[in-house]
Amino acid sequence: MKQQLIDFFEFKFHLYRYKTLKNLFHRVRVKEFMSKDEKKLFDIQLKPKSIIFDVGGYEGSFTERLFNKNPQSFFYVFEPIYKFYKNIKRKFENTDNIFIFPVGLSDENKTIPLELNFDRTSHSGMLDVDSQFELSNLKSISEFIIEKKIESIDLLKLNVEGAEYEILNNLINTNLICRIKTLLIQFHLNENIDYSKYKILKNKILKTHKSEFNSIFVWEKFTLKTF
Repeated sequence: MKQQLIDFFEFKFHLYRYKTLKNLFHRVRVKEFMSKDEKKLFDIQLKPKSIIFDVGGYEGSFTERLFNKNPQSFFYVFEPIYKFYKNIKRKFENTDNIFIFPVGLSDENKTIPLELNFDRTSHSGMLDVDSQFELSNLKSISEFIIEKKIESIDLLKLNVEGAEYEILNNLINTNLICRIKTLLIQFHLNENIDYSKYKILKNKILKTHKSEFNSIFVWEKFTLKTF
């Protein structure tokens, strides 16, 4: 039965070859998840002084909700789009344990064009020439962790429009993935090759973490295995 479900989703994801069908299919699935299962995103057991990485801060709402429940934790929020960064900075300007960075995270330090698409950005290498874009700075996640001497991350939340593949592979290749207790990831299908990348990457993640819930290409949660 499990393989039948996998085969079913394999068929469904052929829709992602067509942009209109992809957007429609994704919106329906996100809406369904948020109406039924949104609480799963915040059902995370954190201790005082936990460390949370919110990568893809956007408006800061994810951090805000977790902070309200865990006001003694330390939040690192990364947002490469400057107008979103300024809004988050303003929102938390009187909060000492929320640190906002005007960069995105990746597998290396670089500057790339990010396409601005209403309330989201695109990390795809295929930019629409008629779209607005912003040159944004990205920093290696492994370099950041080492520079800041962070020994353990209680939660890494990734909603980065496709950069999750680079970020996670970097963590796996440096073995820093073992420092992360909980992963909360929204995987994306921006290009046809992304489904194959997803399957390979997920198998790597499952070597160190176990799946807690899986709404594929909407949200997935993994927790560190205890050996």
